Amino acid sequence: MFQLSVQDIHPGQQAGNKEEAIRQVAAALVSAGNVADGYVNGMLAREQQTSTFLGNGIAIPHGTTDTRDQVLKTGVQVFQFPQGVTWGEGQTAYVAIGIAASSDEHLGLLRQLTHVLSDDAVAAQLQSATTAEELRALLMGEKQSEALKLDNETLSLDVAASDLLTLQALNAARLKEVGAVDAAFVSHVINDTPLNLGQGVWLNDSAEGNLRSAVAVSRAANAFTRDEQPVSLLVTVAMADEQPTASAEPSEQAAAGQES
Repeated sequence: MFQLSVQDIHPGQQAGNKEEAIRQVAAALVSAGNVADGYVNGMLAREQQTSTFLGNGIAIPHGTTDTRDQVLKTGVQVFQFPQGVTWGEGQTAYVAIGIAASSDEHLGLLRQLTHVLSDDAVAAQLQSATTAEELRALLMGEKQSEALKLDNETLSLDVAASDLLTLQALNAARLKEVGAVDAAFVSHVINDTPLNLGQGVWLNDSAEGNLRSAVAVSRAANAFTRDEQPVSLLVTVAMADEQPTASAEPSEQAAAGQES
């Protein structure tokens, strides 16, 4: 099995275009002793021949057969571009995996990437990951335990709201911003009525579009009513694994909200 080291993963990078991204990756391959300086020319030439975009936010820039003599030792360098890099028409890469190989030694890595390419949710996860460890786990298909996110990025207090929909939209947007949910989740929690837990507390979630475990909480500056029921707080839950559902008993839902 191909082993990917966290030392070869560079999160939070920026590039204005594909060529700039490839040059960054090539420079890292040179620094790591994988290739000679001329290898970058092969990487750029390869892109002229055919795009190295694989899908789901991943590109694998590499050299041509003419630049195999520039390879000193097999290796990879992984660059994450959270803002995305246009790799072709309708193609946005969030991760570029620069490959240096003089033979077929890199094929093991490509085989391990097949699980990533078959998971449509992974592009958002690759974009929102913040550490080399997170990126490695995603690319290698490793299950990584992740603490449930509940912090200032997902809390909204004293919201000027007079209807429940405002809180629904706010919580959904917060979860989307931190990479916890996708568009399907947002659509579901905005269009479905949350569950009333009592005492002004409401809860909603979705069976679709959960990318990571997180909780968003919005509290109205002044309580209001929905169908003659008080509303003061909305809790929106995203769970990447098991999650509470709207069909659960209210007592179970309340417990889920308190534990979060």
